[in-house]
Amino acid sequence: MKYYLFFFAIAIFNLNLNSQELQRRPNLGLSIKPLTEQISKQLNYTGSAKAYVKRVIPGASGENLKFLENDILIEIGGVRVVKGFYNQVKSKYRAGDEISAKVFRDGKVVELKGVLTATPKETSEYADIIYDSVDFEGKLRSILYLPKKRTNKNLPVIFYVQGFSCASMEQVNQFNNSSVHQLINGFVQKGYAVYRVEKLGMGDSKNNLTCTEVDVNTEINGFREALKRLKKTEHINNEEIYIWGHSLGASHAPFIARDIGVKGIIGYGFVAKSWHDYLIDIITLQLPLLEDLTYGDVQGKMDDFRMPLHELFYSDDALEDIISRYPKEDMDFLFSVFSYDGKYLLGRSPVFLRSLNKLNLVKEFQDIKTPTLSLYGESDLAAIGGEMAVKTIADAINQVSPGNGYYKLIPLTNHHLSKVGSIEDNVKVLNEKKSWQNAKINFNKDIIEITHNWILSL
Repeated sequence: MKYYLFFFAIAIFNLNLNSQELQRRPNLGLSIKPLTEQISKQLNYTGSAKAYVKRVIPGASGENLKFLENDILIEIGGVRVVKGFYNQVKSKYRAGDEISAKVFRDGKVVELKGVLTATPKETSEYADIIYDSVDFEGKLRSILYLPKKRTNKNLPVIFYVQGFSCASMEQVNQFNNSSVHQLINGFVQKGYAVYRVEKLGMGDSKNNLTCTEVDVNTEINGFREALKRLKKTEHINNEEIYIWGHSLGASHAPFIARDIGVKGIIGYGFVAKSWHDYLIDIITLQLPLLEDLTYGDVQGKMDDFRMPLHELFYSDDALEDIISRYPKEDMDFLFSVFSYDGKYLLGRSPVFLRSLNKLNLVKEFQDIKTPTLSLYGESDLAAIGGEMAVKTIADAINQVSPGNGYYKLIPLTNHHLSKVGSIEDNVKVLNEKKSWQNAKINFNKDIIEITHNWILSL
């Protein structure tokens, strides 16, 4: 059985890493769905492909290559269409490249050819948007929003740091008008510049490493280089930079700021715990809310895999060796929860998770002594452990730097920055898989006001 939790969510191909301008990543323009047994029968297919085309989006690469609805996808650009294939395609090709694909259609394999179109850039009615790059292990894509109606030549800037996932931070296509996009535009309307940077290998970035393979310190160092670059950017007041971290981005924030300096940090949806302890809370407290399991069921299962979970985070043993030492039934449950695909857990490598677990977040916040606002959405299932798990960060800062730790509860708001109601209401939205739709419609604008008013108070 597959369990779904809500987390505090490559090869190199002739990279020209000295290029002055990063080329745009391709936009496949295909709505791709898993190929079920039922659909395979309908399409008279008996092969091993895993996905098919649900819809071809007009004006994008899929239309250029003449994909059709119900095409069964075998490979695109020499890459087998399996989980994670799109990141490999984006690493290998750029907009303007000619590409081939193989599909199963009308009882036979058909080869398609065409030119890749570019992913559209972000747009905003409130901002001029500058696409640039940061030199780090190649080049990382950066995006800077500048208010169109700016009168100040030296703008305060919010450096938004995204969460756990290895995915592009660009708010385009289906993410246009997302809660993050609304957050950014809201800050711009308040007179802030807003800055973001991709993780390694994500979006337009061209790197020798990718997000899925690096340890946490390498990921943090990419953001640190971006912060250094930001401080030298025209139009920016480098004495008024604020990191706004979402989820794991909030946990990264003090490490990014160390020795470089920012005026303040705002963190939303993070907790004062090691990653090992956080995941135990996720399993024991969140899983019974989302799946057909009782708290007693989950506690009983925890007794079976506390040791393998401890070994995963605290030993240097290979994951395969750990798996071999425990009953298959126990490991199957654990890895179903963690979406283990034979290589990655939660889409990240064991190297990343182990290095993340070693970070002492609370001590880092105490050491840098930077004014910090910790925000907790009352219905946030990802920042599991409740209000106290977030408030602890403010309390810890105030232990060593009185008055620099701030905490604010945001009522009825979930991890996606949207008003959703109670925890039970949020569970319903998650189970109906409507989190993104809800976030677009019910983005909580109070988050912008709370952030802005806190900055003004410093």
